[in-house]
Amino acid sequence: MSLILLMILGVTISNDAGVEGYYSDLRYTIADTVTRDTIIRDTIIPNTELRSYWSLNFTYQHPGYQIQTDNNLQLSTAALADYLNFNFTKTLNSFLALTAVADGEIRYYHDYFSQLQDSILRNSYLNGKLNINLQYRFTEQIIINATDEIEHQHYLPADSFYYNYYLNRTKLTFNAPLGDFSTLLLECGFNRLWTPNQPRQNYTEYNVYLNWDSYLIQTWNLQLENFFSRRTYSDTTRSYLELNPSLFISRELGSALEVSFNENPRLTWFDETTAVYQNQITNQLGMEIEFRPNSVLTFRFGPQTELLRSFERITAQDYYEFALNLGIDLIHAPGLWCSVEDRLGTRHYLLNDSAFQSNYRFNEFNFYGSWKILNTASGELRLELMLNISPEWHQEAIDNLAALTSSIQLQYSW
Repeated sequence: MSLILLMILGVTISNDAGVEGYYSDLRYTIADTVTRDTIIRDTIIPNTELRSYWSLNFTYQHPGYQIQTDNNLQLSTAALADYLNFNFTKTLNSFLALTAVADGEIRYYHDYFSQLQDSILRNSYLNGKLNINLQYRFTEQIIINATDEIEHQHYLPADSFYYNYYLNRTKLTFNAPLGDFSTLLLECGFNRLWTPNQPRQNYTEYNVYLNWDSYLIQTWNLQLENFFSRRTYSDTTRSYLELNPSLFISRELGSALEVSFNENPRLTWFDETTAVYQNQITNQLGMEIEFRPNSVLTFRFGPQTELLRSFERITAQDYYEFALNLGIDLIHAPGLWCSVEDRLGTRHYLLNDSAFQSNYRFNEFNFYGSWKILNTASGELRLELMLNISPEWHQEAIDNLAALTSSIQLQYSW
């Protein structure tokens, strides 16, 4: 009876609760950086975290406005945390709408289970955000959004690495169709970071993002993007501009086969170069073939190349890389989904003096899975799995690296 009354009043309440286990393992060797043949020690850094959580969602729907709140409470072997979100949306008239979003998070790290944690230093913190968005609709398809957001991060305690800051983000977005099969998105932003006790970290940033998405012919899709950013610090050696265009083309060859091509260069130019901050360009070029024999299975594979080049001279950071991407997606309605990805390749440094890093082979394996174990009128029980294994086999054996990350989550929603 109470549920029916809440629905009549426009109120919706939902809950999620679950438990999750997380494990990571990093293995590497610390060696003398001068002799390179003196091994100081082999290092293994394991990290285990067990977590329980409860999330409560409350929504009130009114003809003129909507209020939505989410609260997520977490208790783990590493921390106690609570995240609160408040969202208010009001339609002012037929073409103008206002949205206000407030976020707050508190995270306290404890050491009651220090034997399960790695050596990474963690600082407790408070975080708060306030976001105001004004949306103007010229037509049903032409939309302008003006957004301003202020964020404050406060550590308990703060230090030179975990420093308190205020961050203001202002953005103007224009979205419109170009014909029947194309859309244009333009975003202009201004960001400013202010740190009370670390003035060296203060910066101002301007950025522009442009996206054009078009279906030229029935079976062709073309996407052009370009991101430009200019960030300035008081220290000119850290100030830079960045240009990141990208191109994506895909074509469907029947209902079961699709071929795609992507090109993604990135140019970074510093006001003043140093040994660390170098003017450089990176570029990713790849092709993928996707085969869908039925509605359940999808196979993906294709080659990919990547390179990094410094402009003034060859540096120890410069490399070229070749990889082969393989993937399988399984979607078994209504409650089973999993994805397997494997990326095998090699990386070669142009200055292979091994002072920075030696050439290596790698294998990046990822598995994601979701299974709806139980689905009833009152709720559902879901199991989520994630596994990442990333070994590197270097020309210099002391540079070998192996990383493993895994998590398992059992969630009940009602």
